[in-house]
Amino acid sequence: DADAEWCKVSIDTSSVTLGGIGQISIEDNGDGMTEDAIRRGWLTISDSPKREFKRNNRLTEKGRTPLGDKGLGRLGTQRLGAQVQIVTSTGDGIERTVLINWDAFHSGSLLENVPVEYSETPSSAQKGTKLSILGLRDLDVWKTAGRKAVRENLSQIISPYRAVKEFRVYAKFDGEELDLYEIGAKLRNTAILTYSLT
Repeated sequence: DADAEWCKVSIDTSSVTLGGIGQISIEDNGDGMTEDAIRRGWLTISDSPKREFKRNNRLTEKGRTPLGDKGLGRLGTQRLGAQVQIVTSTGDGIERTVLINWDAFHSGSLLENVPVEYSETPSSAQKGTKLSILGLRDLDVWKTAGRKAVRENLSQIISPYRAVKEFRVYAKFDGEELDLYEIGAKLRNTAILTYSLT
């Protein structure tokens, strides 16, 4: 819904980060986020401009419907890793960085006492966002079953009939490129009946 042309998913089970070992990075060349969009879309639970956008039946400039207006995705990052870092730019000459340490959310802590690191730096970066989950939880599971599971699950959200021209998904696992479109081709080849329409 950020009108990106591509998304790159990269999983590294051996890199050492401030959050621990392993990281997942999701990067796109979409619209990026302003400080207000970060505050409302990431730092406030269940407050999203997307909800109003959808309520008014609006579409993005590329005709897309916004998804994820409840904020469950951001909470999902907490299950995957110790920290989440967002680096984003709207192409306005400013790069915004947010770091959330999920381990600081101890039981009984008041939310206002949990620090969220936010900074802005001058940048010539193009529009886009990179979200990194640092310090993977269940690292052994990622190392044993991660590659196959990531490939199969990402392939399920891609149409088996054709690549969407306006949006491509690329993935790497421990430096190895994953062919997400090959599974769709294999699925088509197992069909007992095919149609060709003109």
